[in-house]
Amino acid sequence: MSFSSSDLASVESAITALANGERVTLVTIDGETTEYAAVSLPALMKLRDVMAVEVNAGLSVRRFKRIVHSKGY
Repeated sequence: MSFSSSDLASVESAITALANGERVTLVTIDGETTEYAAVSLPALMKLRDVMAVEVNAGLSVRRFKRIVHSKGY
């Protein structure tokens, strides 16, 4: 599966929201609890790392070094 940089940004924002407690995964109304796609922080971080490797693989730049030398005269 190929990921885009916008996908990576979405996962990073989800990590931030989850770490700040902004993301709600359980809601209880009148004693009835509904659970929404619970995701753990380590699972999101692992996904982010996998996505970053794939996204950054397409951005690699080839670098060349040219070495010039002379005999000194």
